Amino acid sequence: MEPLTTVDFANDFFTNRLHAEKWEVASDEDREKAIFTASGDIIKYFVFDTPHDGVIDDRLQVGTCLQAIYLLTRNPEQVIDALTKGIKSARVGPVATEFNKDFVAPLLAPGVIDAIGDAAEYVGPSQSGTVRVRPLLT
Repeated sequence: MEPLTTVDFANDFFTNRLHAEKWEVASDEDREKAIFTASGDIIKYFVFDTPHDGVIDDRLQVGTCLQAIYLLTRNPEQVIDALTKGIKSARVGPVATEFNKDFVAPLLAPGVIDAIGDAAEYVGPSQSGTVRVRPLLT
């Protein structure tokens, strides 16, 4: 898989962005890994035409940058975050919890879908946890 952007593009993107500290302190190796993983996430949840000229739409590159910094900053093992995902109801005494088994934790950073816009079609899980199916193209 080819990444959807380059570290150079991401470096330029984050140069004057607020809250880009995690990108600034990340090693070159971690930046490459973040871009590669973010590209995989975008490819997994979006359908788009592969450009014949090899030039990736800027909106896909921006979405990849947003996802990359999200991956660098989030902590999936954070206790509060992990405990609240998918909880449908809870009771304190005696302790009881009910989970929504259809819940799908958002795997994309906030703003990625909007940043990509109509450069690609989003076919991943919706915020409600249901799966959006790509219609057949004619």
